[in-house]
Amino acid sequence: MINAMFSHEEPQTGPSSTLAWSVDVSNPNSPRALDGLARLLSLDMRVIDPAWIVHRYAMLGVLTDQGLPVQDMGLLDAPENAPGVNTMAGTTCPECGNRTVIHRDGCDVCTACGFVGQCG
Repeated sequence: MINAMFSHEEPQTGPSSTLAWSVDVSNPNSPRALDGLARLLSLDMRVIDPAWIVHRYAMLGVLTDQGLPVQDMGLLDAPENAPGVNTMAGTTCPECGNRTVIHRDGCDVCTACGFVGQCG
């Protein structure tokens, strides 16, 4: 595992704030056990080979050996008959990029994110 890591040191935030995946904040109310867990997760995240991550999740019983969820959690499914999730096909929205902008009541409105263009 050590040979497959892209960095042997814990990445830290720098002037660009894009290298580290953790926040450099001290929280005295946080349980000390979480420090060890965070260190272990940091080791896993520094491994270059994506197969390692799939293997780790498979060992934890979250993913199959093929990288698919063992149990469908439904997190990416749109709720059926829920208010506000009905989108309509239209032109491309400049905010969210979906093709869901329609012309309603004299305005261009995105039915996905709620963007309102210039009314005319």
